Amino acid sequence: MDNRIEQKKEDLILEGSITKVLLRLGLPVVASFLLQTAFNIIDAIWIGQLGEVALAAISAAGFVVWIVFSLSAMIAVGVTAIVARYVGAGDVDGAAHVAGQGIWLSLILSVALGVVGVSAAPSLFGFMGTTADVTADGMSYLTVLFWGIPILLLFFVLNAIYQGNGDTKTPMKLLAIAVIINGVLDPFLIFGWGPFPKLGVVGAGLATVIGRLVGVVLGFKILLRRQAWIRWRITSGEAIDLSLMWRILRIGLPASITGMLGSTTWILLTQITTQFGTTSVAALGAGHKIQTITYMLGMGMAAAVTTIVGQNLGAGQPNRATRVAWMGCGIIALVNGAMAVIYLTLSPAMVRIFIADLEVVRIGSNYLKIIAVTEIFMGIESVLDGAFGGAGDTIPPTVIAVPLTLARYPLSYYFALILWNSINGVWVAIATTGILRGFLIMFWFHRGKWKECKV
Repeated sequence: MDNRIEQKKEDLILEGSITKVLLRLGLPVVASFLLQTAFNIIDAIWIGQLGEVALAAISAAGFVVWIVFSLSAMIAVGVTAIVARYVGAGDVDGAAHVAGQGIWLSLILSVALGVVGVSAAPSLFGFMGTTADVTADGMSYLTVLFWGIPILLLFFVLNAIYQGNGDTKTPMKLLAIAVIINGVLDPFLIFGWGPFPKLGVVGAGLATVIGRLVGVVLGFKILLRRQAWIRWRITSGEAIDLSLMWRILRIGLPASITGMLGSTTWILLTQITTQFGTTSVAALGAGHKIQTITYMLGMGMAAAVTTIVGQNLGAGQPNRATRVAWMGCGIIALVNGAMAVIYLTLSPAMVRIFIADLEVVRIGSNYLKIIAVTEIFMGIESVLDGAFGGAGDTIPPTVIAVPLTLARYPLSYYFALILWNSINGVWVAIATTGILRGFLIMFWFHRGKWKECKV
């Protein structure tokens, strides 16, 4: 029998202290997501030295990239949920089959996204109303990333395979390597240090793609060595399994829709923000990048909860899965509460890391102060979203998130342009809807229908 099927229950996250299991799996995932944030922050710090136009450009471009990453969730969420369920049930061959099909899906989707992305990006910048120089820099940055989409999507799917199996350390290590490479290459490629040409924002995008490429190559090599738990089906010529691909997409599609609407809404909010000037767009970019620290903390805990809930449901232990989810909420509420205090007290210094412009610092620090308390509820929403995902019941989070996310645009328009004539109105709309989303998902999760979902 496969030695992974024979492993002890506690290794499959089915027994023992819930807190210890959450921390054992969650801390590496949180570290991974913080490293993911480091990608954007490192780029922003270096590019901020080029001025507010360049910083505004990658900020606006970042919302477009978010749409692409949200689409990748169609594969990653489904792969994680089904792999975890198979591993929890002891069906390692089934988990391997899902992994192989997930990789095929990422390759297929990346081609489509690359073509559509390059074609649609100019229209998105036009809609946001960015100035010509901001649009030019943003398009240059995006073009590099769109060419590297196959690499970016493969990286996400590899992480999903590892996490579904309960291995959160390997993705963390791969991402750490990618971040280091990105950070080292950034100044050389952006400013033309040494023998390298001065590429500006293009250099930042190129550094990101190269770092991910190294991570993907190493991730493949590790999977190829781990024949004990995964049979590398692509190399053995396994045919595409359309029915399994649909199962993966069916689970991941609601989460992808939520992410796409979220990123689209940020594009809409940028359109409103541009009416208050380039400084406000730069401040939104800096504040949003800082906010991703707490967002990634929540997403990291959510990824751990996804794996644990999925494996416990696969093993027929729904009560333990429930306790895991609520414990994860408690942990993230404490952590994000501490971060909220930091936002309230140190926001000017945090924004100043990216850019020294006093007006950008003032506007960006207001953003962080207004959304500070919201971070607790956003963290809880992320964790319970992960719990629903581990169960394969991804529709409820979408039903909650979609209307409230879409509501951010009219609320921002009313608060910022009609009621107060202040950019702070956008920040208030973001905070209000974030709190409501947290309350509603807690209520829905408490109902317990997710325990009956079949994958």
